[in-house]
Amino acid sequence: MKKRFFLSAAVGLAMLVSAWGLASCGAAETYSVRVLLTEAEGYTITGENPVTVPAGADAVFQVQLDEGYTFVQASDGGIWSEDGTLTIPAVRYPATVNMIATDADEKVKFFVDNATGGGRVSMGTDEFFFYPGTKVVLTAIPHEGQYFAGWTLDKSMDKGGKLLSTNSVLEYEITKRGEVFGNFYPIVVEEEQNASSASSENLSGPTKTYGGWGMQGNESTHMIEYKANGGTVSGYDSDTYYDQVSTAVYSCPNTLADKNIFVREGYVLLEYNTKADGSGTAIPCGGKFPPVGEMTTLYCIWAKYSDPADFRYEDNGQGMTITGYNGNDDMLVIPERIGNKTVTRIASGAVKGKSFTVLVIPKTVEVVEDKAFQHCGQMETLYLFDTIKYIRDDSFTNRENWKYLRLGAVKDPVFSNHEDATFCRKWEKLLMDSLTETKNLVVCSGSSSYYGLDTPLLEELLGGEYSVINFGNVATCSVSFFMDGVADYLDREDIIVQAPETAYGGEMGDPYFFWVIYRIIEHSYDFLYHVDDIGLYDGVLNALSEYNGYREYMTPLDYDIFCTSVDENGDITIDMPNGPDDAYFGVRISFWHVNQDWLKNLNVMHNRIMGETGCRIYFSFAPYNYNAVVDESREPETHEILHTMMDSILDVPVISHVWDYVLDGYLMYNSDYHPAEEGRGIRTRQLAEDILAQFAKEAAQ
Repeated sequence: MKKRFFLSAAVGLAMLVSAWGLASCGAAETYSVRVLLTEAEGYTITGENPVTVPAGADAVFQVQLDEGYTFVQASDGGIWSEDGTLTIPAVRYPATVNMIATDADEKVKFFVDNATGGGRVSMGTDEFFFYPGTKVVLTAIPHEGQYFAGWTLDKSMDKGGKLLSTNSVLEYEITKRGEVFGNFYPIVVEEEQNASSASSENLSGPTKTYGGWGMQGNESTHMIEYKANGGTVSGYDSDTYYDQVSTAVYSCPNTLADKNIFVREGYVLLEYNTKADGSGTAIPCGGKFPPVGEMTTLYCIWAKYSDPADFRYEDNGQGMTITGYNGNDDMLVIPERIGNKTVTRIASGAVKGKSFTVLVIPKTVEVVEDKAFQHCGQMETLYLFDTIKYIRDDSFTNRENWKYLRLGAVKDPVFSNHEDATFCRKWEKLLMDSLTETKNLVVCSGSSSYYGLDTPLLEELLGGEYSVINFGNVATCSVSFFMDGVADYLDREDIIVQAPETAYGGEMGDPYFFWVIYRIIEHSYDFLYHVDDIGLYDGVLNALSEYNGYREYMTPLDYDIFCTSVDENGDITIDMPNGPDDAYFGVRISFWHVNQDWLKNLNVMHNRIMGETGCRIYFSFAPYNYNAVVDESREPETHEILHTMMDSILDVPVISHVWDYVLDGYLMYNSDYHPAEEGRGIRTRQLAEDILAQFAKEAAQ
């Protein structure tokens, strides 16, 4: 195989492995919190929305119920008063509150049942009658020796009940009379292991099988063998755990999130690795990897706590706050627990003037206050988990040497069925290509490539020589970030085509790190392991807080769930008919306002990637709507000024002319950068023509 895999940056060995409006986050809870109440059927918000209150105070909304509607419930512990007041008590973190009202006259009966007796199920209330629209949280806890297989509707799993979810915690909306069953099954533990077969019948150790009730059937599976590697499997006298996962839709499975399946006293589970000593391929909790054969063996990689005696701390009522650190570890690992208390917070000024190069903040820590780490400028690698609620760039006063962010999953994904989550499908196409000698052509752009690229057609027009990766994402997100990660799997035979939406800074070199990037990579935190310099971007940690704030009250989903409107190539699959001649969607496209400093940022990234990989990078353009172009930018001299500027700054060839990618309004679908089906074909053929012309030019040199 031709590609490079990533080795662990910090394994505890010698090899080393928007803003929410928060004003400050000191120990006295003096910061402010922004709370938003969503609009929905059955009521009108009559007062201020969102509201901003001091941390720990109540957030109060004025709401008018529509005629005939009754209040049902609100998230975040919302309390309703008949005077039209909705109170969210003691708010400490940014929140999006959901309220439900109904016009139903009668309640319906609903209850949760245990189908097999292998565990406990509950829905957090003793009530059995509810208004339609009520949401309840179902919880399943398996007994020792059992595993939870999933929730089914109206019937148990073995009697053909409809699968709702395989998550042990499920938010369920009651719409009619019904019953939900929790299904538990024994974990198969054999006396002897036959590692030559990946069948669950031949494995020793706790085994979670992917049965015929799975989200996509049982057409294709892969077995992952986890070695606790110094730890144990929680609740079992075993160091091995087996997870049978589906590869029916996603060709690259996700590893287990850190839900305390593996435990080791005095250590943090850092990541997984294909080698026990951490010298193989590192994969975060919840990350993806390309499977080979029937079974993959992964080893837990542990980071030993820094000595608890080196810390000062105080009780914050919910756990421990780190207030000081006197040690000198090169790899600083914040303990999950000190004594019998969980560490939940790191105070401002807790760590000063230390020279650690690797910092591990465990999954128990929810808040890292502003200036928590002061004058610790040697930090290169930061390990975090997606349980963090508040962390900001300003949590670190010095970040000049920070290069690597490692994010591990503890929580289940919530954006699985979102269009942006289809990033993982194109990412895994590149991962699977990395196992072969396939030549790749990666198109980096915003969502214009979702709609404006016909991947099979482009592959055909290029003579079948390249596997095309449609790496369209979101135009407001930094294209440099995505090019940086992709580069780890490219070499001199491969090509990146950057085709930006020129009206959006993210595609043109703006280093701002938009929170949506985390939503895009939610299924693929491993992508961060391939970004070589996260310190190039502004607001990386601010964005993480915002991302987790949005996720806090969303319904957990499965890694198996997928968005059906985007295929494995990254192309939109919905019907996209032509529109009217005067179609215009509100974007103002001007070629006079291209930021030259941003282009210089692109130049730095282009040159680094080409220098490290030997690949070629071409610059093209996204398709766009003629009706969105301002008058002065329709003039030919404007186009020439733009091209002259780009040619003078960029060190990569601009293979396309910007006016070749303008489309008449009727060829646009739902955005000034999203073509209809006919427009997609026109754009794809134009791009193929430009690429082939560049090939001919290079051959003639």
